[in-house]
Order: sequence, then C-alpha cells, then structure tokens
Amino acid sequence: QEKMSRKIQKKISKWLFNNRNEMVKDLGISVRDFTIYSHNLLEDYDFDDYEGDIYEALMLEYYQRYSKFAGDNYEDEYDRWGGAPEQYAISQILDVPIYVYVYKKYNRKLNKVENGKIRNNKPEKGVRLELYQSFGNTNSDKGIHILYKNTTKCNGHYMCLYQK
Repeated sequence: QEKMSRKIQKKISKWLFNNRNEMVKDLGISVRDFTIYSHNLLEDYDFDDYEGDIYEALMLEYYQRYSKFAGDNYEDEYDRWGGAPEQYAISQILDVPIYVYVYKKYNRKLNKVENGKIRNNKPEKGVRLELYQSFGNTNSDKGIHILYKNTTKCNGHYMCLYQK
C-alpha cells in the first residue's frame, strides 16, 4: 500500500507540474494557479530577490516539495498532503471521476443544516453525506468516492468511501 501511495503521489505531482499551463475547465483557471493558490504557496515565498516568472518558480517549488512522499519525516515544515489539485490530477490520469463528500446533519433546535460529527469512524445519528465537489467525467457514479473529514487537529483529512 505504501509503495503504491509513493508512486501515485509522484505521478500526481509530475502531472500537475507538466500540465501547469492547461486550464481546469470547470474552474476557469490554470492548473498552475489552482495548485499555487490551493496550497498557499505564495505565502511561503520570498519575492524580494527574485527576478523572473514567480509562478513558474512556485510550480517548481511545488514539484520539489510534493514529489517527496508525504508519509516520510522531513526537517522542513512544509505540508505535503494532497487536496483538490491532486484530486483533479488523479481524475485526469486515471480518467475516472472523483467525488468528494462532507457530512451534514439537520439541527431541529436551530432549524438548520450543520456539520455532523463522526467519532471512531462512526457517524452520529442523522448524519447524511452531501456532495461537496467533483472532478473528471461525472456522468457516472463509478469512480473514486472520498469523504472530507474536518478535524481540529489538522486542516482536515480525506477518507475513502466504499459502497455497501
């Protein structure tokens, strides 16, 4: 499993770098901008002494960071976990749709829908999945289904969903 994860992460980072000038049609922005802004790369960069295309430099920085496996320990503090750009890339590489869900619950007291809770991988009563975003050819329910779990320990985590 780890060996496959390493290969997939490397393949995704390479695809994003090589296809950085392509457009993400549904978003109307380039793969480059989608990647840079999703990973907040502009915040990490020192622009003072740089001459040239800063966005190209940021994509090279992305590739150097994200081609290293996220599960390994590094001395630097950079995040290497995937998000929406990586989901988009894998949908293009494998030519399958990616469906991302969040969990919601209706609060009867407040008369509104709010985030539900999942503890020990079990949802609380009344939790329903809501489609949050999708990538790729979404004319099919076949594809990869994942759940975005918002956590307080980190900025969130993705979990694979399996059909019953």
